[in-house]
Amino acid sequence: MYKNDGPWDKSVPATLIPAVAGLRKAFSDAHWKCGRITETLCYASLHGEEGHDYATEFLEPLNQLKVIVGMAAQVRFINLRKQGTPPAIFAAFFHLYLDGLSGEAQRIFRELVAIGRANQEHLGPGTSNGPYRRQRTSFAITLT
Repeated sequence: MYKNDGPWDKSVPATLIPAVAGLRKAFSDAHWKCGRITETLCYASLHGEEGHDYATEFLEPLNQLKVIVGMAAQVRFINLRKQGTPPAIFAAFFHLYLDGLSGEAQRIFRELVAIGRANQEHLGPGTSNGPYRRQRTSFAITLT
């Protein structure tokens, strides 16, 4: 995965820094939320610790995540868990994580497009030779 450790705010127009910071936080939160739920419950399932306190606190968030990802992902999750083998259990939680993060990425991208449309004057002309070409490219990379 590409890791952008550079100072992202240097390549973003000043008026868009709060919006980009919000989108970056939203993506980070989505990654943490989906990852923490699936990682904790997968570990508990693989080690026979599903009834432990550390795992039970994630059961309600798991149900919420399953609603978010939709019926097809829920069915896949249930069918894989029913197999009961360690690889199937791991695959169930891994796919649930990917489905949750993919849905969040799509939602965040829609927000990015809306912000871009609302701030077109700050991004410059739509041509590839516009004065903010580098900033637009950096702006897109900044979110990854």
